[in-house]
Amino acid sequence: MDINSILEELQLGSLKNYKEIIAGEDSSVWKLENAEGDIFALRLLPIERYRQFEREEEYMRVARQGGVPVPKVHFVKKIGDWSAMLMDWAEGRTVLEEILTHPENAYKLGTEFGKTQASIHKISLITNEIENWLSPQGKEVELLHQLREETQTQMLLHLDYHPLNVLTDGTSITAVIDWANACVDDPRFDTARTFAILDMEVKKAIQGSQLEEGHVKEFINGWVHGYGKMPEDYPQYNRWAGLRMIRDLAGKRSAEELIDIEQWATRWEKYDRTR
Repeated sequence: MDINSILEELQLGSLKNYKEIIAGEDSSVWKLENAEGDIFALRLLPIERYRQFEREEEYMRVARQGGVPVPKVHFVKKIGDWSAMLMDWAEGRTVLEEILTHPENAYKLGTEFGKTQASIHKISLITNEIENWLSPQGKEVELLHQLREETQTQMLLHLDYHPLNVLTDGTSITAVIDWANACVDDPRFDTARTFAILDMEVKKAIQGSQLEEGHVKEFINGWVHGYGKMPEDYPQYNRWAGLRMIRDLAGKRSAEELIDIEQWATRWEKYDRTR
C-alpha cells in the first residue's frame, strides 16, 4: 500500500499530518489532519470489498438522520486496488477504556450505552437485501426461521454494538462506529448479540486489569436500565447469539473457548424465567 499515492489521488488538499492508527492484514485506518485543523479518519479496504463501504455509508447516514451519534461520511471511492472511506474523526475514547480507568462509572456509562442502542432500534427502514450478517448457517437456520415467524419488525440493527465500538467523553456517548454488520430486522437479535458479547467476551477482556467482574455486571445492569428490557425476556434470541458467536469466532478461539460459548447458548434453550 502506497499511502502517499492514495492521498494524492483523493485530492484532499494540504495535510498537516497523517498517521496509521490501525493496521490489519488487508485493511487500515489513518488519522488525517488538514491545514485548517479538521481531523478525519480514512479507512482502506481491498477493492473487492467496496460494497461493504457502500452499505456502511448508507446505514450510517440513516442512523445520523435518526439522531444517533455517528461520524459523517464524506465519500466512498475506489482508488487503484483499494476502497476508501473518508469520515469525520470520532471524538472520545472507547467505553471499555473509560470503565477500565473509571470503574466507578460503570453503571452510569452502561445506562448511556443502553439508551443509545435503544435510539438505534427506533429507526425503521426498508431494504431489499437478501444476504447480510444475519444470514444463517448450520444450527442457526432452524432457530432463525422460528424466531422470524414471531415478528415482521424491520428496524435498524448494528450487530456489533459493544464497548469497543462505542465512544464516550466520560459522561455521554459521542460516537457509534464500525457499522460493517448493520442490517434491518428484529432489534432482539441486536440486543441478544450485545448481551452475549458483554457476558462472555468483555468479562474475558478485563482479566488482568483493575476492572472486576462485578463492574461488568454493573455495566450490564446499567445497559438494561438504559435500554429498557431484560436479556432474560428473549432467551431464544440469546441462544441464537451464542450460536452465531461460535461461527463468528471459529478459527479465532481455542476449542475449549468455543465449547464454553456453546454451553452458554445451550443454557438458554430451555430457560424458564419464572424459576
